[in-house]
Amino acid sequence: MWWRCLFRASSLSFLFSALLSLPLSAQETSPPPEASTTQESPTAGTIQGTVKDADGNPVEGARVLFRSKVEGTSSVTRSGKDGTFVSEPLQPSDYLVRVEARNMVIADTHITVKAGAAATVNFKLESINPGPARLESHLAGELVDTLPINGRSTVDVARTEPGIQVIDGAILDAGKSGYQALSINSQFGRTVHYAFDEVEAMDETKGTVIANLPAEAVQEVIVTRALPEVFQSLNAAGSVRLTTRSGGDAWHGNLFGNFRARPVGLAGFPSGNPKYSRQQYGFGEGGARIKDQAIFFIGGERAKQVGELPFYRGFPSTS
Repeated sequence: MWWRCLFRASSLSFLFSALLSLPLSAQETSPPPEASTTQESPTAGTIQGTVKDADGNPVEGARVLFRSKVEGTSSVTRSGKDGTFVSEPLQPSDYLVRVEARNMVIADTHITVKAGAAATVNFKLESINPGPARLESHLAGELVDTLPINGRSTVDVARTEPGIQVIDGAILDAGKSGYQALSINSQFGRTVHYAFDEVEAMDETKGTVIANLPAEAVQEVIVTRALPEVFQSLNAAGSVRLTTRSGGDAWHGNLFGNFRARPVGLAGFPSGNPKYSRQQYGFGEGGARIKDQAIFFIGGERAKQVGELPFYRGFPSTS
Protein backbone atom coordinates (compact mmCIF):
# COMPACT_ATOMS: atom_id res chain seq x y z
CA MET A 1 0.00 0.00 0.00
CA TRP A 2 2.93 2.29 0.54
CA TRP A 3 3.72 2.61 -3.17
CA ARG A 4 0.11 3.67 -3.97
CA CYS A 5 0.39 6.50 -1.44
CA LEU A 6 3.69 7.44 -2.94
CA PHE A 7 2.14 7.48 -6.43
CA ARG A 8 -0.73 9.68 -5.31
CA ALA A 9 1.63 12.05 -3.55
CA SER A 10 3.73 12.26 -6.72
CA SER A 11 0.63 12.87 -8.84
CA LEU A 12 -0.55 15.64 -6.58
CA SER A 13 2.89 17.20 -6.65
CA PHE A 14 3.01 17.09 -10.46
CA LEU A 15 -0.49 18.56 -10.78
CA PHE A 16 0.34 21.32 -8.33
CA SER A 17 3.54 22.14 -10.20
CA ALA A 18 1.64 22.31 -13.50
CA LEU A 19 -0.98 24.66 -12.03
CA LEU A 20 1.75 26.90 -10.73
CA SER A 21 3.47 27.03 -14.15
CA LEU A 22 0.38 28.13 -16.04
CA PRO A 23 0.22 31.69 -14.75
CA LEU A 24 3.91 32.03 -15.22
CA SER A 25 3.78 30.97 -18.87
CA ALA A 26 0.82 33.27 -19.47
CA GLN A 27 2.74 36.15 -18.04
CA GLU A 28 5.76 35.46 -20.23
CA THR A 29 3.77 35.35 -23.54
CA SER A 30 3.54 38.81 -25.19
CA PRO A 31 0.45 39.77 -27.21
CA PRO A 32 0.80 39.64 -31.04
CA PRO A 33 1.65 42.94 -32.65
CA GLU A 34 -1.22 44.78 -34.22
CA ALA A 35 -1.24 44.93 -38.03
CA SER A 36 -0.29 48.32 -39.44
CA THR A 37 -3.20 50.01 -41.17
CA THR A 38 -1.13 52.82 -42.78
CA GLN A 39 0.35 52.51 -46.40
CA GLU A 40 3.42 54.26 -47.74
CA SER A 41 2.56 56.96 -50.32
CA PRO A 42 4.32 56.54 -53.73
CA THR A 43 7.26 58.80 -54.35
CA ALA A 44 7.84 58.15 -58.09
CA GLY A 45 5.95 58.21 -61.38
CA THR A 46 6.47 57.02 -64.95
CA ILE A 47 6.27 58.26 -68.53
CA GLN A 48 4.60 56.09 -71.14
CA GLY A 49 3.45 56.50 -74.72
CA THR A 50 3.81 55.38 -78.35
CA VAL A 51 6.10 56.11 -81.29
CA LYS A 52 4.60 55.95 -84.81
CA ASP A 53 5.54 57.13 -88.28
CA ALA A 54 3.64 59.61 -90.43
CA ASP A 55 1.36 56.83 -91.70
CA GLY A 56 0.46 55.67 -88.21
CA ASN A 57 2.62 52.53 -88.27
CA PRO A 58 4.45 51.65 -85.03
CA VAL A 59 8.17 52.35 -84.96
CA GLU A 60 10.13 49.57 -83.28
CA GLY A 61 13.47 50.17 -81.58
CA ALA A 62 13.18 53.95 -81.30
CA ARG A 63 15.48 55.39 -78.64
CA VAL A 64 13.51 57.31 -76.00
CA LEU A 65 15.48 59.59 -73.66
CA PHE A 66 14.11 60.98 -70.36
CA ARG A 67 16.10 63.88 -68.84
CA SER A 68 15.22 65.71 -65.66
CA LYS A 69 15.37 69.48 -66.07
CA VAL A 70 15.97 69.98 -62.35
CA GLU A 71 18.46 67.27 -61.43
CA GLY A 72 20.01 66.71 -64.86
CA THR A 73 19.73 62.92 -64.57
CA SER A 74 18.63 60.87 -67.54
CA SER A 75 17.52 57.37 -68.50
CA VAL A 76 16.88 55.61 -71.82
CA THR A 77 14.49 52.97 -73.10
CA ARG A 78 13.43 51.53 -76.47
CA SER A 79 10.04 51.24 -78.09
CA GLY A 80 8.62 47.76 -78.61
CA LYS A 81 7.17 46.07 -81.68
CA ASP A 82 3.87 47.87 -81.14
CA GLY A 83 5.67 51.19 -80.77
CA THR A 84 4.93 51.55 -77.05
CA PHE A 85 7.43 52.53 -74.36
CA VAL A 86 7.44 52.89 -70.57
CA SER A 87 10.12 54.57 -68.49
CA GLU A 88 11.57 53.29 -65.27
CA PRO A 89 10.27 54.91 -62.05
CA LEU A 90 11.12 58.62 -62.15
CA GLN A 91 11.22 61.20 -59.41
CA PRO A 92 8.58 63.94 -59.68
CA SER A 93 10.01 66.69 -61.85
CA ASP A 94 9.84 68.31 -65.28
CA TYR A 95 11.35 66.06 -67.95
CA LEU A 96 12.57 66.42 -71.50
CA VAL A 97 11.47 63.43 -73.59
CA ARG A 98 13.38 62.94 -76.85
CA VAL A 99 12.77 60.24 -79.47
CA GLU A 100 15.31 59.19 -82.10
CA ALA A 101 14.72 56.64 -84.85
CA ARG A 102 16.65 55.69 -87.96
CA ASN A 103 15.94 57.83 -91.03
CA MET A 104 13.41 59.92 -89.08
CA VAL A 105 13.35 63.46 -87.73
CA ILE A 106 14.20 63.74 -84.03
CA ALA A 107 11.21 64.75 -81.90
CA ASP A 108 11.10 66.01 -78.32
CA THR A 109 8.68 67.48 -75.82
CA HIS A 110 8.46 68.52 -72.16
CA ILE A 111 6.25 66.78 -69.62
CA THR A 112 5.73 66.85 -65.85
CA VAL A 113 5.92 63.65 -63.80
CA LYS A 114 3.84 63.47 -60.63
CA ALA A 115 4.20 60.98 -57.82
CA GLY A 116 2.03 57.89 -58.23
CA ALA A 117 0.90 58.83 -61.75
CA ALA A 118 1.83 57.83 -65.30
CA ALA A 119 2.31 60.72 -67.71
CA THR A 120 1.41 59.90 -71.32
CA VAL A 121 3.03 61.34 -74.43
CA ASN A 122 2.71 60.08 -78.03
CA PHE A 123 5.09 60.81 -80.89
CA LYS A 124 4.58 60.83 -84.67
CA LEU A 125 7.89 60.94 -86.55
CA GLU A 126 8.45 62.27 -90.07
CA SER A 127 10.79 60.53 -92.49
CA ILE A 128 14.08 62.35 -92.90
CA ASN A 129 15.40 60.44 -95.92
CA PRO A 130 12.65 58.87 -98.03
CA GLY A 131 15.18 58.29 -100.84
CA PRO A 132 16.00 60.16 -103.99
CA ALA A 133 13.10 61.54 -105.97
CA ARG A 134 12.46 59.55 -109.13
CA LEU A 135 10.60 60.31 -112.31
CA GLU A 136 9.88 57.48 -114.72
CA SER A 137 8.90 57.83 -118.37
CA HIS A 138 7.42 54.98 -120.42
CA LEU A 139 7.99 55.46 -124.15
CA ALA A 140 6.50 53.20 -126.79
CA GLY A 141 8.93 51.82 -129.36
CA GLU A 142 6.68 52.97 -132.21
CA LEU A 143 7.59 56.58 -131.42
CA VAL A 144 10.88 56.11 -133.25
CA ASP A 145 8.94 56.02 -136.52
CA THR A 146 7.86 59.62 -135.93
CA LEU A 147 11.47 60.83 -135.70
CA PRO A 148 13.92 61.48 -138.55
CA ILE A 149 15.59 58.36 -139.91
CA ASN A 150 18.98 60.05 -139.94
CA GLY A 151 20.58 59.27 -136.57
CA ARG A 152 17.96 56.69 -135.70
CA SER A 153 19.04 54.62 -132.68
CA THR A 154 17.77 52.38 -129.93
CA VAL A 155 17.38 55.17 -127.35
CA ASP A 156 16.37 57.85 -129.84
CA VAL A 157 12.79 58.06 -128.53
CA ALA A 158 14.07 59.36 -125.18
CA ARG A 159 14.90 62.72 -126.77
CA THR A 160 11.18 63.54 -126.67
CA GLU A 161 11.32 63.79 -122.85
CA PRO A 162 12.38 67.02 -121.08
CA GLY A 163 15.81 67.06 -119.48
CA ILE A 164 17.19 64.28 -121.74
CA GLN A 165 19.71 64.64 -124.57
CA VAL A 166 20.96 61.95 -126.93
CA ILE A 167 24.74 62.18 -127.32
CA ASP A 168 27.18 60.45 -129.66
CA GLY A 169 29.11 57.64 -127.99
CA ALA A 170 32.33 58.98 -129.54
CA ILE A 171 32.20 61.82 -127.01
CA LEU A 172 32.59 59.24 -124.23
CA ASP A 173 35.22 57.12 -125.96
CA ALA A 174 36.60 56.83 -129.50
CA GLY A 175 35.78 53.12 -129.47
CA LYS A 176 32.08 53.94 -129.00
CA SER A 177 31.64 55.56 -132.39
CA GLY A 178 28.29 54.44 -133.79
CA TYR A 179 26.74 54.13 -130.33
CA GLN A 180 24.47 56.65 -128.66
CA ALA A 181 24.02 57.44 -125.00
CA LEU A 182 21.66 59.54 -122.91
CA SER A 183 22.49 62.62 -120.89
CA ILE A 184 19.95 62.91 -118.06
CA ASN A 185 19.51 66.17 -116.15
CA SER A 186 22.62 67.69 -117.78
CA GLN A 187 24.88 64.90 -116.47
CA PHE A 188 27.70 63.68 -118.68
CA GLY A 189 25.99 60.37 -119.42
CA ARG A 190 28.83 57.93 -118.86
CA THR A 191 27.27 56.37 -115.75
CA VAL A 192 23.69 55.97 -116.95
CA HIS A 193 22.64 52.33 -116.45
CA TYR A 194 21.20 50.30 -119.34
CA ALA A 195 19.32 47.00 -119.30
CA PHE A 196 17.86 44.89 -122.12
CA ASP A 197 14.93 42.74 -120.96
CA GLU A 198 16.11 43.15 -117.33
CA VAL A 199 19.65 42.02 -118.26
CA GLU A 200 22.46 44.46 -117.47
CA ALA A 201 23.81 45.93 -120.74
CA MET A 202 26.00 48.79 -119.54
CA ASP A 203 29.63 49.26 -120.49
CA GLU A 204 30.97 50.20 -117.06
CA THR A 205 34.38 51.14 -118.46
CA LYS A 206 33.55 53.45 -121.34
CA GLY A 207 29.88 54.17 -120.83
CA THR A 208 26.71 53.67 -122.93
CA VAL A 209 25.57 50.17 -123.99
CA ILE A 210 27.62 47.07 -124.79
CA ALA A 211 25.65 46.37 -128.00
CA ASN A 212 23.26 48.12 -130.34
CA LEU A 213 19.72 46.82 -130.76
CA PRO A 214 17.69 47.64 -133.85
CA ALA A 215 15.27 50.41 -132.95
CA GLU A 216 12.62 48.41 -134.80
CA ALA A 217 13.03 45.59 -132.27
CA VAL A 218 12.31 47.78 -129.22
CA GLN A 219 8.80 47.60 -127.81
CA GLU A 220 9.23 50.01 -124.88
CA VAL A 221 11.87 52.31 -123.43
CA ILE A 222 11.64 53.17 -119.72
CA VAL A 223 13.78 56.10 -118.60
CA THR A 224 14.15 56.62 -114.85
CA ARG A 225 15.51 59.94 -113.69
CA ALA A 226 16.88 60.16 -110.16
CA LEU A 227 18.01 63.17 -108.15
CA PRO A 228 21.03 61.80 -106.25
CA GLU A 229 22.13 62.95 -102.83
CA VAL A 230 25.03 65.38 -102.51
CA PHE A 231 27.47 62.60 -101.61
CA GLN A 232 26.31 60.61 -104.68
CA SER A 233 27.36 63.17 -107.29
CA LEU A 234 29.44 60.58 -109.14
CA ASN A 235 26.61 58.06 -109.32
CA ALA A 236 24.22 57.64 -112.21
CA ALA A 237 21.52 60.23 -112.66
CA GLY A 238 19.17 57.60 -114.05
CA SER A 239 18.71 54.33 -115.86
CA VAL A 240 17.31 53.07 -119.15
CA ARG A 241 15.42 49.79 -119.51
CA LEU A 242 14.53 48.43 -122.93
CA THR A 243 11.95 45.74 -123.61
CA THR A 244 12.30 43.95 -126.92
CA ARG A 245 9.41 43.34 -129.26
CA SER A 246 7.79 39.93 -129.67
CA GLY A 247 5.77 38.53 -132.52
CA GLY A 248 2.02 38.06 -132.64
CA ASP A 249 -0.66 36.22 -134.53
CA ALA A 250 -1.08 39.11 -136.98
CA TRP A 251 1.66 39.66 -139.55
CA HIS A 252 3.33 43.05 -139.33
CA GLY A 253 6.43 44.66 -140.76
CA ASN A 254 8.31 47.84 -141.52
CA LEU A 255 10.89 48.87 -144.09
CA PHE A 256 12.77 52.17 -144.14
CA GLY A 257 15.88 53.78 -145.60
CA ASN A 258 17.76 57.04 -145.85
CA PHE A 259 20.52 57.89 -148.36
CA ARG A 260 22.73 60.96 -148.36
CA ALA A 261 25.74 61.49 -150.64
CA ARG A 262 27.62 64.69 -151.42
CA PRO A 263 28.95 63.53 -154.81
CA VAL A 264 25.39 63.35 -156.17
CA GLY A 265 24.27 66.55 -154.49
CA LEU A 266 22.23 64.98 -151.68
CA ALA A 267 24.38 66.26 -148.82
CA GLY A 268 25.13 69.91 -149.37
CA PHE A 269 27.34 70.67 -146.40
CA PRO A 270 29.61 73.72 -146.63
CA SER A 271 32.68 71.81 -145.46
CA GLY A 272 33.95 68.31 -144.97
CA ASN A 273 35.02 65.44 -147.17
CA PRO A 274 33.78 65.91 -150.75
CA LYS A 275 33.10 62.18 -150.91
CA TYR A 276 31.00 62.21 -147.77
CA SER A 277 27.99 59.87 -147.87
CA ARG A 278 25.70 58.31 -145.28
CA GLN A 279 23.14 55.52 -145.56
CA GLN A 280 20.82 54.20 -142.92
CA TYR A 281 18.29 51.49 -143.55
CA GLY A 282 16.54 48.59 -141.86
CA PHE A 283 13.49 46.40 -141.56
CA GLY A 284 11.31 44.53 -139.09
CA GLU A 285 8.87 41.68 -139.58
CA GLY A 286 6.88 39.42 -137.26
CA GLY A 287 3.92 37.07 -137.25
CA ALA A 288 2.71 33.57 -136.53
CA ARG A 289 4.04 30.50 -138.30
CA ILE A 290 1.52 28.44 -136.34
CA LYS A 291 -1.25 30.44 -134.68
CA ASP A 292 -0.89 30.69 -130.90
CA GLN A 293 2.05 28.27 -131.01
CA ALA A 294 4.96 29.43 -133.13
CA ILE A 295 5.42 33.20 -133.44
CA PHE A 296 8.53 35.14 -134.34
CA PHE A 297 9.97 38.59 -134.90
CA ILE A 298 13.10 39.56 -136.79
CA GLY A 299 14.60 42.98 -137.31
CA GLY A 300 17.83 44.56 -138.47
CA GLU A 301 19.29 48.00 -139.10
CA ARG A 302 22.53 49.33 -140.52
CA ALA A 303 24.18 52.74 -140.61
CA LYS A 304 27.06 53.34 -143.01
CA GLN A 305 29.08 56.53 -143.28
CA VAL A 306 31.93 57.42 -145.59
CA GLY A 307 34.11 60.32 -144.53
CA GLU A 308 34.40 62.28 -141.32
CA LEU A 309 31.56 64.15 -139.67
CA PRO A 310 30.96 67.36 -141.64
CA PHE A 311 30.73 69.35 -138.38
CA TYR A 312 31.12 68.76 -134.67
CA ARG A 313 28.84 70.15 -132.00
CA GLY A 314 30.21 70.22 -128.50
CA PHE A 315 28.38 68.72 -125.55
CA PRO A 316 26.16 69.74 -123.97
CA SER A 317 24.33 71.55 -126.72
CA THR A 318 23.08 75.03 -125.85
CA SER A 319 20.72 75.31 -128.78
